[in-house]
Amino acid sequence: MRNSLIIAALFGVNFLAGCTDRPPTDQQMIQVFNRQRSTFDKLRSLACGTSKGYEIMMQPEWSRPKISEREKHSYYALLRTIGARGIQWTPTPKCIVWIEVWSVGLGGDGDYKKYRFGSPTGEPIQTVDSLEKNWRATDKIVFAQRELAGGWWLEFDHWP
Repeated sequence: MRNSLIIAALFGVNFLAGCTDRPPTDQQMIQVFNRQRSTFDKLRSLACGTSKGYEIMMQPEWSRPKISEREKHSYYALLRTIGARGIQWTPTPKCIVWIEVWSVGLGGDGDYKKYRFGSPTGEPIQTVDSLEKNWRATDKIVFAQRELAGGWWLEFDHWP
């Protein structure tokens, strides 16, 4: 019983700590993008050159579909260069790439801040001058974007 209480308390502390995690500012992400533009373009080129969609995450470590160790190390090295947690893309002809930098939450309820190349279809996305608004305070689903350059965007997704 005592061990169960300790485990529950540790889980609660870790969950609450995740709730206070702050995303990087737009300015921080813009600086990384400007300094490492060639890395972003390399990731886009690799992703858009495939015929399948993939999701490759470093935190937690997994991919869908499974990739080779060689591919994994190649993507991980590029993602580490820009401080990202993972990459996801849809296949050609209309390639869309998401590079996740920050996330908080469990399952479908969460918030995500990422870079994106291309224009997704589906959910409407608000174009804004800043993603610094406290989107996390709303009980509505929010997709917001801020333009960078050359088809690249910053994106914030809120799933209450």
